[in-house]
Amino acid sequence: MAFELKVRGIGGGLWIQLPERVASQLAIADGDSVFLTDAAHGGYRLTASPGAGAGLLEQMNAAENVVRRYPTTLRELVR
Repeated sequence: MAFELKVRGIGGGLWIQLPERVASQLAIADGDSVFLTDAAHGGYRLTASPGAGAGLLEQMNAAENVVRRYPTTLRELVR
């Protein structure tokens, strides 16, 4: 299922409003946290917290730091 969402500028950022059906399916309400993560083919995935797994944000940030610090080592490991 796909939803078209309008993007609105508020302050220095952008805002989208999720349809009630989507918020209900994600089991999120005003003030809850969600995770926006990279997905295949340049897309993004929106998941609810804690359904995304405890500590996911910290794990993703740690992995990105490793990739930035050791790019040559990781390339060699892939070979």
